[in-house]
Amino acid sequence: GRMTDRDADAVPPPQTHSRGDAARVFAVLSLTMTATLMLYAAFGTALPKLVQLSGIAGTRLFLVGLIAGSIQLLGAGAQFLGGHVADRGFTKPAYVAGFVALAALFPLLAVSHGWGVAAAAVVVVFLFESMAPLETMLLARYTPAARRGTVFGIRYGLSAIGTPAGVW
Repeated sequence: GRMTDRDADAVPPPQTHSRGDAARVFAVLSLTMTATLMLYAAFGTALPKLVQLSGIAGTRLFLVGLIAGSIQLLGAGAQFLGGHVADRGFTKPAYVAGFVALAALFPLLAVSHGWGVAAAAVVVVFLFESMAPLETMLLARYTPAARRGTVFGIRYGLSAIGTPAGVW
């Protein structure tokens, strides 16, 4: 009884978008979100093996897991940065820049050795994690309030497709 449900957003969107704009944005974001989920799942699944092959942990599985977990933990803080950037209105440029940076980082990660692998992996996880709030903001901005539940349900449905495909 303390929290009331609102009929509309507390702050209305600054601009309205046509139905065609919303459909185009949803189509593009569906593709990018699925690709990102696939890539993130593949990277997360391969990360322990990547750490092991880098030679920084030797064959000690506990150390491999500790380093891989630390990489994930250090990168997870980027959710705050991504949310901060999205709140400042740089959502689209930051989202595109994240993909460009990932495209540049994966080759760098592939040629890294030793602790350079761990450093590059932290940056990769940081970029992946920072893009999640940007996607959410873009979806919310271009989705009519009456359809947000459906659209976010579709977003999480895409994760049911992208994640297993990435692990495969």
